[in-house]
Amino acid sequence: MKRLAAVQLVGNAAALCLGYYWLGIGEARVGLLAWSFTVALVAASLFLWMHGAGLVYGRDPGRHPGGDPRGDQISAPFRVALRRLPALLAAAAVALLLYIALAKLQDASGNPAFRLASWLTLKLRKPVKPAAVLRIFNAVWWVVRWVIVPVLLRPWISAVAEFGWRGFAPSRLPKRVWSEWCLTPLLLLCALWLPFKVLDFRPPMSSFGLEMVSFLVRVLIAYLVFTGGLLAFEGMPLFTQRKTSVSP
Repeated sequence: MKRLAAVQLVGNAAALCLGYYWLGIGEARVGLLAWSFTVALVAASLFLWMHGAGLVYGRDPGRHPGGDPRGDQISAPFRVALRRLPALLAAAAVALLLYIALAKLQDASGNPAFRLASWLTLKLRKPVKPAAVLRIFNAVWWVVRWVIVPVLLRPWISAVAEFGWRGFAPSRLPKRVWSEWCLTPLLLLCALWLPFKVLDFRPPMSSFGLEMVSFLVRVLIAYLVFTGGLLAFEGMPLFTQRKTSVSP
């Protein structure tokens, strides 16, 4: 796990640097548009390769999938994930489209929330604030986005990372344990929400130099939290003591 963490620290930094460079690429010409697409594809492929290997390793840390049992325990998951990279890109596109659809549905749930508030006011003979109903709707969408969907997607994507296209059609779904339902939102919030909160925290400083030091420290802490959260999410079977992956 320590070697995997070291590799991901370097790989994530490279992927993030490529993503930052991609944001500055113009799209005024066809050549620039093609270069922008190429850089985005390379950055996404590098990120998926790093974390696909982590998911392969997390499925069974004591096994050497796709490699010589006498070989390197870390290099074997990376070789497997590299071979499954096209399938991983397709799985990531499916997950992205799913979350876009969820965002659209959440945006569209505003009107039903107001109608439900009006209906409850009529039936209960007491005023029900639409804002309160909307907060309940948003809480439900939060649970769907951060708990239900990740718990269902993680074993599927890990199966794709190890078995490629065959992982798209699992034969059975494993049972979920209570610790997985608790750890999933916690680890994802640490990886995808907490780093931005760390970056937004701006303690008052007396000079520009101290502000730069504070910024660099916050960037380092946010990056370590981001990488550590994703690594722990990929190795969740180590915490739950049960395979949460899918047997295709």
